[in-house]
Amino acid sequence: MQNFNDIGTRLIRISLNFIVVREPARTSLGILMGVLLHAIITLLNPLLSQYNNIVDFASLSIFQYTIFGIILVYLPLIISFIFSEKTQINDESVEMLLRTIDRIKEDGKLTDEQVQPLYLKVIEKVVEKTQLKQEIQKELNEINQNIAQELLESETKQQLPHRKTS
Repeated sequence: MQNFNDIGTRLIRISLNFIVVREPARTSLGILMGVLLHAIITLLNPLLSQYNNIVDFASLSIFQYTIFGIILVYLPLIISFIFSEKTQINDESVEMLLRTIDRIKEDGKLTDEQVQPLYLKVIEKVVEKTQLKQEIQKELNEINQNIAQELLESETKQQLPHRKTS
């Protein structure tokens, strides 16, 4: 049971870290949407009371509306994550490198002309990495097809009747 609690706590910490630290603007917008939705529902409660047999909107807390607002704002990201087949580059080192280049440029230590080749090198490395992943996936698919074909051929050979020579 202790192990499950540790895993659950870790997942919650990672989720909150992502929501609050990595996407603060989106999270703030979701909180604002939830609070505004709660205010609108509270104002329109007399009109919505006829639908209380389906959902009692007034019984939901502001916390539930806030969670709904955050989910609503993150919904496009969730959908693209689930249904996307594109190669995603989530490399922390690349992001850190790009931020470092931006910081050096903002500090005035490098000019635009000096920064351009750095950006190009980073982009080239990312493209090479992506192409390598695609090539490896292609090779794995070919190996998989070869194994399937060999298995099929060996099964066919085993099913052929053996002729006895006299």
